Amino acid sequence: AAIACLRQLTTREAKEVTEHAISIFSDDDGLLTEYGLMGMLFGMLDTESDSEMIKNIHDTITSMLQMLAADSLSQWLSMCKRVLTVASESDITATGGGLGEVPKDNDGDEDDDNAEFHTDEPTQTHPAVQPRWKTRVFAAECVRKIITTCEQANTKHFDLISAKDLHNRGDYLVLHLSDLIRMSFMAATSDSDQLRLEGLKTLQEIIDKFARVPEPEFPGHLLLEQFQAQV
Repeated sequence: AAIACLRQLTTREAKEVTEHAISIFSDDDGLLTEYGLMGMLFGMLDTESDSEMIKNIHDTITSMLQMLAADSLSQWLSMCKRVLTVASESDITATGGGLGEVPKDNDGDEDDDNAEFHTDEPTQTHPAVQPRWKTRVFAAECVRKIITTCEQANTKHFDLISAKDLHNRGDYLVLHLSDLIRMSFMAATSDSDQLRLEGLKTLQEIIDKFARVPEPEFPGHLLLEQFQAQV
């Protein structure tokens, strides 16, 4: 019920909700990561199994993204990058693999002990994100939504010359192109078919949006030529 209410609030007051969340939790609570409310919600995706709950979390994050990502670009991209590129050792140990699914076979008491140990660990102030593959799929979708949000907010997000001139006054998507490529590349080369597909969709979106962006330092060349190997 709380998440359903949060979903409704963030559709119109996303900024106020996120600021309030930060104000009511102290650093000692260990509930909010450095990514604030969105970090907490992403973390919940790795533990929730109820489909309605997951949908409400997705909708809440999406509402926050659409209203806040263009103005907090570095934080949102950093969150998505962490989910897409970090596979913690403890996640692999606890699940028997990097995809976050519970193994069907019991491989021994040691694995059970490790899983129980990680489950019972005290919550850290800034716990590492240990994303399941389904969470990574959603993160890839979020990257595409961020690109769309930036496109609607300001054309300078795709203009390297303007972005560099105004860098001290704003944060622009084109300045994060290497991270965008890395995130989509990591997803597209994963072990999950669905995540690979999302990675390819994200890479296609990046290519479409940045296809005509010139490389200022090399006249006659395009910015994406720097990333030929990954593409």
